[in-house]
Amino acid sequence: MKRLRVCFKNRPVGELLAQDGIHYFSYDADWLKAPLPLSPYELPAEAGVTEHRKGCFLALPGLCYDSLPDRFGMAVLRRSFQEQGVQNPTPLQMLSYLGDRTMGALSYEPAGDEAGQTERIDLIQVARSARQLMAHEHGEALDPAIVKAGATAGGMMPKILAAISKDGGEVMTGAQAVPDKMEAWLIKLNTNDKQHSQLIQLEHAYFRMAGAAGLRVPATRLIPDRNGVEHFAIRRFDRSEADPNLRIHTQTYASLAGIDYREPTEDYEDLLRLTKHLTRNHQDVCEQFRRMLFNVLACNRDDHAKNFSFCMDDSAEWTLSPAYDLLFTDNDLGGNWMMVQGKRSAISQDEFARLAELMGISRTAFETIMDEVKEALLQWPDFARQSGTGSGLTKVVNTSIRSMIEQL
Repeated sequence: MKRLRVCFKNRPVGELLAQDGIHYFSYDADWLKAPLPLSPYELPAEAGVTEHRKGCFLALPGLCYDSLPDRFGMAVLRRSFQEQGVQNPTPLQMLSYLGDRTMGALSYEPAGDEAGQTERIDLIQVARSARQLMAHEHGEALDPAIVKAGATAGGMMPKILAAISKDGGEVMTGAQAVPDKMEAWLIKLNTNDKQHSQLIQLEHAYFRMAGAAGLRVPATRLIPDRNGVEHFAIRRFDRSEADPNLRIHTQTYASLAGIDYREPTEDYEDLLRLTKHLTRNHQDVCEQFRRMLFNVLACNRDDHAKNFSFCMDDSAEWTLSPAYDLLFTDNDLGGNWMMVQGKRSAISQDEFARLAELMGISRTAFETIMDEVKEALLQWPDFARQSGTGSGLTKVVNTSIRSMIEQL
């Protein structure tokens, strides 16, 4: 496949061309007559052809790279192609395969023929299939639900996109449209085949704690399968809550700024400045600052540039997306992935305050945000207990959080 049409809500945006490992993009002439700023910094709506070679985006424009899933979803995609005899699918083949089953509001033509019909999910079988894929067990084919829904979901953990009834009793996937009286969710799968999973309950507790800390987070729930094994579900923010079939254009910070998210070179000041310039909304800047404080103090150290996103409405207004991927994590950097004033650890309250001042956040507002985040974090044992987090892990997290707060 050499060419692919990029669309926004069925409206042609432009064309992708692959040649000798390089991708070329040009906007459609009709799009340029009434453009929307889908990627205002890296791919402004202008006539001409742009060339894309950047390895961190598979040599795609960041705008299109965000339509592809991350580690687990890519494994599903590649396995599906291998079962069809294609060992190394190209980026354009993968985008075509996804068609309009992508996250966000972009779609790709010509689309593959794997959309299928809406069908009920057996979470037990789906989790078993995900576990086999993660363990590289190739003895049997992937469960169809993984192929249809797992290949479209971002992130590293095993997950699928699904429609869930409001009471949580019915879970379906396999089609672009969300059936009537159902909602668009993402389900993170418990693949250890036990009723409780350290990560599943831990993430559920972290989202509850983040909400109490004043962060804007999506609705979440723990969904048990028929064996009582719990899976973590989070409502999708790239779909309208009022109409789950209404797609919302969503871009990661990495894509918008052209950042290699795998390199730990970014500073929160850069993210805050982009937030201020893109949204032109002081409340979004304050919210982003609050998320920075939460990530640092709650030891969420997987805070790379793909874990922050922005949403654009049809009137071209950008807003900060709800927070996501909130979890107690660590890395080998000795602190957070993104720096605060050039530091990853041992950041003082005065240093946070200086960054707040740079961003136009008043001292009173800063102190309020800091107090609200700390108050919620000190209640961690209660959130952990309510979500069923194990006592050992609860203690480890509590010790880490209290140590971070004391360092201030």
